[in-house]
Amino acid sequence: MNNNEIPSLLPKEPLLASKKPFVQLIFLLLFVIGGMLIFSAIGLVCAILLWGSDITNNPTAAYYRLIQVFSAAGTFLVPALLFSFSTTRRWFSYSTADKVPSNERMFLYVLLLAFFLIPLVGYVAYLNEQIRLPEALAPIEEWMQAQEESTNHVLEVILSATDIPTFLLNLLICAALPAICEEFFFRGTLQTLFSKWTGRQHLSIWLTGFIFSAIHLQFSGFFARWLLGAYLGYLFWWSGSLWLPMFAHFLHNALYVTAQLLVTKGVIAGEEAITFSDQLPAVVAAAVLVAAFLWLVRFSGDRGQGSGVRGR
Repeated sequence: MNNNEIPSLLPKEPLLASKKPFVQLIFLLLFVIGGMLIFSAIGLVCAILLWGSDITNNPTAAYYRLIQVFSAAGTFLVPALLFSFSTTRRWFSYSTADKVPSNERMFLYVLLLAFFLIPLVGYVAYLNEQIRLPEALAPIEEWMQAQEESTNHVLEVILSATDIPTFLLNLLICAALPAICEEFFFRGTLQTLFSKWTGRQHLSIWLTGFIFSAIHLQFSGFFARWLLGAYLGYLFWWSGSLWLPMFAHFLHNALYVTAQLLVTKGVIAGEEAITFSDQLPAVVAAAVLVAAFLWLVRFSGDRGQGSGVRGR
């Protein structure tokens, strides 16, 4: 043996490379459970060390932000990276995070589409709010409403400040962080796994979008979030890169954070005065989005994932 050669402690083949998709999915779920438990514990310990044990009884905005960081990283980002490494022995290749769209103008188009997405998603959310589950499922509906109220309370506490430095911090925590972590997991990992498993891209996109919406445990916005997940999934498929849906996800969250700042400052009306019940803007927005997607298909030259991208 050459003295310069260092024997690798890793097996020649990645752990999950030759495993069946179902087995890979089981490992991914184990990564999620392990990451969620470990990082939640670390986040809680850090919070107690910083603010004392009473912080859990009287949580502050800073506490919620810290927990959000550890929760997002442990539940979504770390499991996705571990899965990629266990499958390809590269941290970013499975999710195509090592590629960017070959034409940077696609980011500009997604920026413009973000404003058309608002009335469409808002109208779907409005319709969603009119739905009531059957009486037999009333306990489930009440539980989901309680979860939604809890989430909304946390967001209200985090977004209550109006100074610019805190606003920028909120953009990082509530817009950039979820966009990165969730897109690595849902589009980059879960959707890719489903597409390799089934060979059916549309099914994989809508199934991943369903799980993406369901995991938020908010029934009143379920179908709107499902539509958003499908939108992000198609961006991922047609661009062949994780960065485009990540950017779109960030824009959607950033617009919400910005709107909440303007509401708090009194620049725009509160949510009770904002309605998306008008059908016409939603129809126009839907037409624009469909036309844009058809153009993206033609622009990419091929609907298969990986076209129109270049390595980093």
